[in-house]
Amino acid sequence: MTATKELYRFVEGDSAFIYTVTSADVQAVYSGETYEPVAIGRDEVESKGEMARDNIKVSLSLQNPVARKWFLSSLDFPLTLTIFSQTDDETETEWKGRLASVSPKKSVIEFTFESVFTSMRRMGLRQRYQITCPHALYGRGCNLEKNDFDTAGSVTNVTNAVVTVPAAAGFADGYFSSGIFEDNAGNLRFILSHVGSQLTLIRPMNDLINYANANGYPIACRIFPGCDRTTTTCKNRFDNLNNYGGFPFIPGKNPFGGSSIV
Repeated sequence: MTATKELYRFVEGDSAFIYTVTSADVQAVYSGETYEPVAIGRDEVESKGEMARDNIKVSLSLQNPVARKWFLSSLDFPLTLTIFSQTDDETETEWKGRLASVSPKKSVIEFTFESVFTSMRRMGLRQRYQITCPHALYGRGCNLEKNDFDTAGSVTNVTNAVVTVPAAAGFADGYFSSGIFEDNAGNLRFILSHVGSQLTLIRPMNDLINYANANGYPIACRIFPGCDRTTTTCKNRFDNLNNYGGFPFIPGKNPFGGSSIV
């Protein structure tokens, strides 16, 4: 009787790191890649009426260094998984999806992946009738190119989620709030607040902290201004009023009944 092997191909972002393993007790080779045997398990792939519920849970040992890295680090990239079934020389794609959540168990780390099809056939969000702009800064609708507004600088200190960038002190406080911080490796973080030379990020950048501990300061970086989604900032900071997506002249009260609208 021919045994069937399962091959698991994990890919970080745009193939920056590829981790290939098999649940079999011997190596497997597919498409020029070697799949090493490790302790790995998963639940059944179920066909359901709603694709959003068609998830799969994959378990890796707590001792697995790659699993521990994905659990302990805040991922700055999408992590995708493709599962292949291999019988002799025949290999078929059984399932594909992307990481949705991570949770530790008693002896394993459990990764929940959602089917790649959940990105399709989802009801899209309609634009709301609101005063402030709904567009994501530098995204679709806003249409700004963020590289046109970058400020090159250097990180001179990192404490948890607070990074010190002297170049930021040359701008008014709040100029970079709701903006973007980019480290020397190209990883991005949302900036919660900006005061002087200090930028508070939405969460720590572990890779930046590790780099600083190993190589010291300064560390090259780029910072991009933020937007409070008002017409004043859109016009004065970005000269982008033609793409403003809000409705700033909505009356505060219903002109017919006098009740509050906003």
